[in-house]
Amino acid sequence: MIYFAEPGWLLLVLPLTLVGWIFARMHLAALAWVETRVAPRRRHRLTRHRRRSLMAHLGLLGLCALLLIVALARPQLPRGGEATVRDGRVLLLLDGSASMYAEDALPMLRGGDESEVIPRFSAARQIAQLVVDRVPSRFLLATYSGQATVHLPATSDRPQVRRALVAAEVHTVYQNSGSSLSGALDLVLELAGEGPPDLQVVLLGDGELPFDEDYRAPLEALVARGVPVHALTVGSEEGQGRVIYAMEDVVAGKPQDERRTLAEYVTRREDRHFRRIAEATGGVFAVAQGAAAVDLLVEGLEGYRFDPSRALGEAVEIGEGGEEAFRGALEEALEEAPESKVPRDLAYWFVGAFLLLFLAERLWLRRPPAAAEMDREGFDLSRIGSPRSGRGLAVILGLLPALLLAGCGTPSQRAHQENELGILQDAVGAGDAARAHYRRSAAYGHRPEIPLFNLARSWTADGEHSEAHRLYQEVMLRAPELWEAHYGDGVTLFRWGVEEEDPAGCRLEATVDLWRAAEERFAAAAGGAADQRLGADAEANRRFVQDRLQEL
Repeated sequence: MIYFAEPGWLLLVLPLTLVGWIFARMHLAALAWVETRVAPRRRHRLTRHRRRSLMAHLGLLGLCALLLIVALARPQLPRGGEATVRDGRVLLLLDGSASMYAEDALPMLRGGDESEVIPRFSAARQIAQLVVDRVPSRFLLATYSGQATVHLPATSDRPQVRRALVAAEVHTVYQNSGSSLSGALDLVLELAGEGPPDLQVVLLGDGELPFDEDYRAPLEALVARGVPVHALTVGSEEGQGRVIYAMEDVVAGKPQDERRTLAEYVTRREDRHFRRIAEATGGVFAVAQGAAAVDLLVEGLEGYRFDPSRALGEAVEIGEGGEEAFRGALEEALEEAPESKVPRDLAYWFVGAFLLLFLAERLWLRRPPAAAEMDREGFDLSRIGSPRSGRGLAVILGLLPALLLAGCGTPSQRAHQENELGILQDAVGAGDAARAHYRRSAAYGHRPEIPLFNLARSWTADGEHSEAHRLYQEVMLRAPELWEAHYGDGVTLFRWGVEEEDPAGCRLEATVDLWRAAEERFAAAAGGAADQRLGADAEANRRFVQDRLQEL
């Protein structure tokens, strides 16, 4: 199913239609004046058009403009896979913002009173319970408000998932209890990992955002990653009034009429954000007003197809086979590497069609008239102004597609932009924000080893050596000759070994294994790096690690 990455540009169709209608009326009126007041043998001096050819010419110009507008909207064609929901994971992502307290949602469990209304969060929880009962998969549970929280990792233990759903609550103790879709989508990217996507998302909430939020960047990265988001909204369009009381009075247990009121507002269900996310990612969207919505959700989950190829970053046990095991995993992973999940950008096809039609239009206007109508003293209203000005207009319109392509955010451009933003965030010490940008960059599939390498460095700086080592391994699997990754993994393994060192307890096995692996990484970088400085630093580190091993 084709979707548009920038659907707002399609609104240009409305003024285009109006201008085209006015333009056509003016030209038809001018042609009618020529046909009624000029003799047939003299008409070729004023225009080469008849009514039918004029309509065809105007239609051709309108089609050219329409093709450019569609190209600006960046039509995308998502890539599908082959595995089923049984082979993957399902993330239950519930809106935990304060607006989910509003009691204007319909109960979703069968057999209940249809006239009854319940809190929105309770309705979302009931939908999640129905999905767990009907869909055979491994489930994760997370909630989001101003920040996102994971409550349960992937598990196929359904009773455990149900208990986690019962325990989940609205984010009343969080610093920011308003909804943030950017944070929620970044969490999905983090849980999706770096390998082929095996994750589907069930997004449940009222869709209301307390402030204008631009979540386009994580959404586009999620689209490129190939993760479908199925979204259901709960609540009513009429909404419900809510009151925010002073927390001190609530904690003190004062009655409502004695509590201080901080603010009053009306919260309503909004569908546009959830609908946009579902349509962009290839998921289903529905309003939760009955069992049919849940049926649609389940059909969407069971009907989606993943890529069955395994992830590149499969763990290699340190100390069991060492470099030989690593190389074996490398060769096997490269043979089974999945295809890119970056959607096909169709904007170039529409620009190409515009160029062909524009060239045909110019050739049509330049065709010579019949010999009997040849008259050098005549003039042609279809060529506005002098021949020089006509060529200038043609040059301007011909350069327009080039300008369009230059401004059209291709996946490679967006991947580079997100990677650079991550580097800037890392430079000021904002590691969490930097890692979100690196994940978005890797999701576009354009040289993902670069943002993954930066992501590994960011985790190393925070002391998360296990995660950094896993990412370095994946970078080396994707780009074996990126010797900076070998060097960085050596640094990570050495620091990890320092943390594991315990001479007092005589527990040095883990440190020895980690340092030996670090020595291998430094040796590989020293032997393969073309950069003399990198090779010299790697050799110096190899000798240093070797000396430390001898001390142990």
